[in-house]
Amino acid sequence: MNEELTWRRYLHEIVRRKSAAEKKQLYTAVQVTRAAFQRWRSGENTPDAAHISLLLQALPGEERERLQSLMLDDPKVRPLLPIEMILPSEDRAPDKIPQQVYEEVLRIARDTPDRFWLLCSTILFRAISQIETYPKQTGVEICVARCMPPRPDGKIRSLRVYAGQGTPPWRRDLHIKDGFLGAESLAGYAVIHRHGMMVPDRNATGMVVPVWREHENSCAAYPILREGCIAGALIVSCCAPDFFTQEKLTLIENYADLIRLAFYDHEFYPASSIDLGLMPPWQIQRQFFCSFRQRVNEAYKHSLREERPLQDLAQVEARVRESLEGELLQLASQSDEGAIV
Repeated sequence: MNEELTWRRYLHEIVRRKSAAEKKQLYTAVQVTRAAFQRWRSGENTPDAAHISLLLQALPGEERERLQSLMLDDPKVRPLLPIEMILPSEDRAPDKIPQQVYEEVLRIARDTPDRFWLLCSTILFRAISQIETYPKQTGVEICVARCMPPRPDGKIRSLRVYAGQGTPPWRRDLHIKDGFLGAESLAGYAVIHRHGMMVPDRNATGMVVPVWREHENSCAAYPILREGCIAGALIVSCCAPDFFTQEKLTLIENYADLIRLAFYDHEFYPASSIDLGLMPPWQIQRQFFCSFRQRVNEAYKHSLREERPLQDLAQVEARVRESLEGELLQLASQSDEGAIV
């Protein structure tokens, strides 16, 4: 049986067929050394977004299209591809998710046991491909916020900003994020009232929603709902004011509906459980999160000294995060810095 063709194997074939002069010309165009190419081909390393763009530009049409197609099949490389190469222009309907996206997402949801990250990677990447502007990018970031586990009283007091992906000035890869959002936030408001919200311009007179992302000048948030229960919110931030047209808002709502497939049944909470408190501004939260990893390590060591069961150790990070949530809720309740939307 022939080994499956990957973009790395195909790149190896492309380079192998070239003469010494053509290889040198290719390395120069991509602005890397022969050794760097070899590491890409062997799997030892992966090119960054800038070098992928240069590589695709340097190849003739047929080779470029084939390599790009194979890169799209690699979930680790796909987010690094130039956004304008992802969907044909005819598939970029302003308010509709293309059929092939639904097919891809449903297939992942069916076949992948631990599906959250793979589904997030696919859905956020596709959403950015449609929401972002072409050919000059405006700069958008999409984040998934999840309901924190209920407190001892059974109430959910905050949303955890969990994962994000964007275009410059934000990170292009899907990555874990830190931070809590409460009733003062746009996402919190969307979750409490169970409908989408949008701020067209952060600098407009009368706007009281606090900025929680650097570079953010407009934003939108939609709750992640199923059968009246809530799992969190989908948040889109943009560098430009007045970015969100009605078509874009409809599209974001559609992606919020789609991303609910990444959540399990127990992660949806009844509306009666939602009782969001206030959270301090992110500038203050950041000071607490600076010591988060140290606190986790200390908690692990304490658990080991106490000889607690191994399955308990796996929950240490979650317990530290819940403790941090409580501290921040208390801090916000003691100050006048939070403002409910």
